[in-house]
Amino acid sequence: MIVGILVLLVSLALVWTPSVWNLKRPRQAASKLELTPYKRTELADKQSTRALPNFLPDSNDLEVTEEEIVDVYNHLPARKPKDENGRNDVEALTSLRAALHMVALGKYEKALKLFQHALILSPSQPDILTEYGQFLENHQQDFIKADHM
Repeated sequence: MIVGILVLLVSLALVWTPSVWNLKRPRQAASKLELTPYKRTELADKQSTRALPNFLPDSNDLEVTEEEIVDVYNHLPARKPKDENGRNDVEALTSLRAALHMVALGKYEKALKLFQHALILSPSQPDILTEYGQFLENHQQDFIKADHM
């Protein structure tokens, strides 16, 4: 009980008389913002010392820009689209026909390799994707991969 009263009195003394314990520090005035860390400024001349370096840019280096998308790649030459309708498509469709022929003959391993070859040559050809997906579903029982085709 005595300890509780003593703690209460000490806490009241600390709250009501902070100047006695030097707990309140005098407020310092807000300093002026310095924007030039590399040369002496008006504020640095007045104080004659700089406590911390300030690495903000100089005021005259700052500028307002429009908020729009800036194309940083405009100096690069334009990409030429790949010729996907050239020789690769002809060879891919030939491989597709050969794969379908191998499926008809029952040679599924050879057909799988031909389908994969056709898909590598022309990955966006819809006939190859459809036939390869049907082959995977019907003969390889790979429904997940067939669904991705």
